[in-house]
Amino acid sequence: MINPREFIRRLVKVLLLLSITLMSLMNTNKLNLNEYFGNKTYKLNEINKAIQDLKRGKIIRPLIKM
Repeated sequence: MINPREFIRRLVKVLLLLSITLMSLMNTNKLNLNEYFGNKTYKLNEINKAIQDLKRGKIIRPLIKM
């Protein structure tokens, strides 16, 4: 059985490696997190469409550009 201190140490190491890998993929445009998190930018006059898309589950977080 692993002790809690060792577990936390290993967990932090894994999370750091994952974050470095994700940042590398994002910087080389191999990963676009907006596609995975459902972000979309709408103009202010499209706010009703943004709300509809949110209610229908097409997006998770509408971004309104003013």
